[in-house]
Amino acid sequence: MKQHLITLSALLASTTVAHAVGLDRVGRPTAFIFEEGNKAELSLGFANPSIDGSDLTTSRTGNIADNFT
Repeated sequence: MKQHLITLSALLASTTVAHAVGLDRVGRPTAFIFEEGNKAELSLGFANPSIDGSDLTTSRTGNIADNFT
């Protein structure tokens, strides 16, 4: 029984890692791949998130989020 619980725990831990890889912050559309004919589509985005707070010792962390394009 103990071995079954350990195996189940390892299996559940591995699925959370697999889901974390699937995150997409930009959300690019893929419909253009299936369009017929000649087509060009361009877009540009920029994000400037601001995430700050305090750590466990109540020290200020500052902005911990990076900008991305």
